[in-house]
Formats: sequence, C-alpha cells, structure tokens
Amino acid sequence: MTSFQDQWAPTWEVQKSIKGALSCIVENTGRSFSTGRPIVDAVFYGGDRREVCRRQGMSLTSKKGQSYVVCRRDPDPPAATADDLVNDVFDD
Repeated sequence: MTSFQDQWAPTWEVQKSIKGALSCIVENTGRSFSTGRPIVDAVFYGGDRREVCRRQGMSLTSKKGQSYVVCRRDPDPPAATADDLVNDVFDD
C-alpha cells in the first residue's frame, strides 16, 4: 500500500517534474471524492500559454491555517470515451 505522500504532492512540487510546465492554475470541477472533499484540476501551462497537462487535485489547509492545493504526482489515466465502451461491447 502506498502512502498519501507517494501519490500526492503540492502543485509547485509536481510542476517541477512536468517537462515544460511554467505555471499552474487550479480549476473547480463540480465533482467530489467519496469523502465529500471537492475535486479540483491542477492545469499546468508552458511558456507559450498552452496546456501541458492536468492532474486531479484537492485543496487542503495547513496547520497554520493556510490553504494550498495538492495534486496527483502521476498523470491521470485517460477516461473511457463512449466510442471505447461501444467498441468493447462489439468486440465480444
């Protein structure tokens, strides 16, 4: 079993590991984890202001009361599309 720190890190730490990422903007998704905590997207941008990647994240509060965002260290797995689901049905 992996620890929280192995899977999640503050956005500024994850940004260092993403080639070409120079900034990060946090977007609300309107979704939430099973715990009820809201899910956010950490969207990383390059110098040309184009999206480099996005990672699932959440807002936390430090012991000193400061808010910050953590996101997954690894890229999110691609979501299944409707075409993928249709192809799976007809492959059988």
